[in-house]
Amino acid sequence: MKYSPTGRLITSQPLAGSKFAIGRQPIVDHNQVTFGYELLFRDSTENYINVMDGDLATLTVFLNTISIAGLNAMVGSRKAFFNVTRNFLIGRFPIPIAPERVVLEIQQDFDFDRELILAISELFSQGYQIAIDGVTETHKILHLPGIIHFTKLNIAELEPIVLPRLVRELKEKSITPIAEKVETLQEYDRCRQLGITLFQGFYLSRPEVIQGRKIHTPRPVILKILAALNNPSIRMEDLEAAFASDITIAYCLLKLVSSGYYRISRIPIASLRQAILLIGLDRIKNWLNLLLLANPGLEVQPLSIRALMRAKLASLLALERHVSHPDVCFMAGLFSVLDIALDLLMGEVLEGISIAPEVSAALTTGEGSIGAILQAVYAAEKEDWAALEKLGVDLDVVKRLYLESAKWAETKI
Repeated sequence: MKYSPTGRLITSQPLAGSKFAIGRQPIVDHNQVTFGYELLFRDSTENYINVMDGDLATLTVFLNTISIAGLNAMVGSRKAFFNVTRNFLIGRFPIPIAPERVVLEIQQDFDFDRELILAISELFSQGYQIAIDGVTETHKILHLPGIIHFTKLNIAELEPIVLPRLVRELKEKSITPIAEKVETLQEYDRCRQLGITLFQGFYLSRPEVIQGRKIHTPRPVILKILAALNNPSIRMEDLEAAFASDITIAYCLLKLVSSGYYRISRIPIASLRQAILLIGLDRIKNWLNLLLLANPGLEVQPLSIRALMRAKLASLLALERHVSHPDVCFMAGLFSVLDIALDLLMGEVLEGISIAPEVSAALTTGEGSIGAILQAVYAAEKEDWAALEKLGVDLDVVKRLYLESAKWAETKI
């Protein structure tokens, strides 16, 4: 084993893979103040689209937003406009974003049959706002039973003589028109004169590409957690252990808490149990089912075993020394490999999650009682007996606990 100068274990490969990309284009009001952002599928860091599967594109944008980038980082306090397919609308796939944060965009050319209209009505009743995209005619929209909040009028494909009528018809139905594909000052001014108050297009802003590292979670881990969630007699400690069995899924769980999807994003998290209880089991199931669809069949990485060993040893040392809550030390030990897993500095890793200050201090500077526990864990891994003696740790005890932690970790993978 190799260690960095700070005592961190160095492994050959990070768990973060290639980069993801999300397109983001603002929707502004008549004062050019941002009202919301449309989040767009991009299959590379280049600003273009290559959508082969609409369901996969929607799924990818949802997951990259809530599990990696974070909804707050992408849109702040504004609305997020997501293009969704019929399968998401009718419930074949769950929509993993809270209603108050999102506008669901539906293409004009969808078949608005009874099944789809009932599904949209149900989403409307749950608090979701609905937008129809690419509109060039209103006859398919106006008969819908008061469930549409916005329509995007495709200025590029509309005859100038038709636009005033469409705006008038929509406003009569209390539907807010959004002028999209606005590419010139003349188009912008004309839309304003017609009473349109929301705008999107190249004249105002081209889509920007937000990118970051993809995080791959092995399918066996996701399946194991789903099995645990579907077991009515599962104990919370077993569910925690299932999440802890892979460092990437544990990290994404905290990203989910911090993403802005829920109203709990500012609560500092001190344990996996706290994160699970805050999100709720049903929401976690929905998220994991989407992850299952999006993730390839990867093998569990050795780094996850190392993370489990550290987590267990940290919690056992906390019990032995009566210095901190074992659950808090468990999470600190588990996340102590995140800098290597994501190939980032620990400070950069922790910026994206709402983690308890004492855990953050322990991971970044080694301060506090939790930091002292982690230093003992690192010393035990390196068999640095002199360092353990300086920390006041009984060598026989730490050797016994280390072996116990190693055996425990092997049973959890």
